[in-house]
Amino acid sequence: MRARTTIGQMRRTLAIMSGVSLATLLAACGTGGSAAEEGSGARVVKVAIVPTMPYIGVQNGKLIGLDGELFNKAADKLGLQVQPLTVNFTGLMAGVQAHRYDIGIGDIFWKAERAQEGIFTDPPFYSPVVLAERQGLKVTTVDGLKGKQLGTGQGFVYVPALQKVPGAKVHTYPTYQDTLQDLNADRIDIAFLDPLTVSYSRQRDPKSTYDVVPLTPPDAAQLAAQPQYSAFLPLMTGWYLNKAESALEGKLSKIIREFYASGEAGQIVRKYGGDPETMLKPYREFNAQRRATDRPADWKAPSIP
Repeated sequence: MRARTTIGQMRRTLAIMSGVSLATLLAACGTGGSAAEEGSGARVVKVAIVPTMPYIGVQNGKLIGLDGELFNKAADKLGLQVQPLTVNFTGLMAGVQAHRYDIGIGDIFWKAERAQEGIFTDPPFYSPVVLAERQGLKVTTVDGLKGKQLGTGQGFVYVPALQKVPGAKVHTYPTYQDTLQDLNADRIDIAFLDPLTVSYSRQRDPKSTYDVVPLTPPDAAQLAAQPQYSAFLPLMTGWYLNKAESALEGKLSKIIREFYASGEAGQIVRKYGGDPETMLKPYREFNAQRRATDRPADWKAPSIP
C-alpha cells in the first residue's frame, strides 16, 4: 500500500530535489547509465576493435598493442572507462557510423570517404606500405604487382587500388590470419596488410616462409595515370568516431599531439617494433589531404622533431 503524502512532505521533497542533478536522481531510481557510470562518474566509451597485434588486442578485458596502449593513456587522462568490443572490420566501420560504438581504433587508415561518414582524430601514427610476399619473389614496385595473385582484408583501403593493377587477381579475406594462411600456402603471391602485423606474425610463426618487403611509393606519373594508386602511398591512421562525438575527438586529438611532443608516442612505437622516423613523421601530401576534407586551412599533421 502506498503511504499518504502530506503537502509539507511534498514541499520538503521538492526543496531537496532542487539541489540534485537529473543524473543523480536517475541513478537513485535505477534508470540511469551502467553500473560503472553510476559508481565512478566516469563515462563508458564503447571501443570497437579488430584484434590485429601488435596494433590492437584485448587481454583480461583491457586494450593492448600500439593503438591500445596509446588509447588507454588518453582515456586515463580524460577519465574515461574503456569497454572493448571485438568485431570484424566492416562491422567496425558501420557500427561507428551507426553509433553502436562510440569509437573504432586499431591502425584504421584515413580516407576522405570515411571522413564524410564519421570523424577521424589527428593521426596517432603514420603507416608505410609493406608487402608480405611469397619467398624469393622480390617485388618492390607497383609495376611488379602486374599479373600477380594479390590478397588483402575485406574493406581494406587497398582493395580499389589492387583492382586497378593490370592482370592481377584480387582476393579479400575476413581476417589477416586467413590472408597469411593463403600466402604461406602459395595460393596468393603478395598480401597487403598492416606493416607491423606482417613482421609480428612472421616472427611468431616459425612455419611462415614469406618475405617482408617495403613497397616503393608510386611516382607522380603513375598517380596521374591511376589515381587509385594513392593507396600505395604512406597513409595516415586515426581513431574513428561517430559524428556525434566531435567534442571527444577534439580532446583526443589534443592528447595525441601531446604524445608526439612528450616522446611518449616514440617510446610506444619502438616498443612494438616500429621506427619513429617513418611512423611519426608525416608524408608531404598529408596536410593538403586533410585540409581539403576535414581540417581547417592551417592544419598541420603532427610530427616528432
